Formats: sequence, structure tokens, C-alpha cells
Amino acid sequence: MAKCAEMTATEMRTYLEEQKQEMLRHKWIESERAGHDLGQACMLDWIKVHAEGFRRDFTERMAREKLEKAGDR
Repeated sequence: MAKCAEMTATEMRTYLEEQKQEMLRHKWIESERAGHDLGQACMLDWIKVHAEGFRRDFTERMAREKLEKAGDR
């Protein structure tokens, strides 16, 4: 697992909230396909399959936003 860049407390809260929403969305979609609630196993599946990409995308987006804000000064 790649080391996460340091995040501010606000960034960490945002990261965790967005990750939670993605996990719940994944659970809902996959449960709808299966025709029943897949529960915690589906959440663990998201972690195994999608967490690394989510973390990478989030940190890249935060870095871009910081650069844009620095450029506005």
C-alpha cells in the first residue's frame, strides 16, 4: 500500500466522508443487482477492489486544488 500524503484534518474528514459515500453507493448498486442486501461483505469488496484507486484520485484532486489556490494568490 502506498503511503498517503499528509492531509489536513479538514481534508481527512472530506476523504473519509467521500469514501463512505462511495462504499455505500457500491453496496447499493451491487445489492440491487443481486436482489438483496449484500451487507458488510460488499463493503469489504469495495475496499479490496476500489480503495487504492479512490485514495490515489482523492490525493491527486487535493494536490490540483492546492496548486490552483496557490496560483490565485
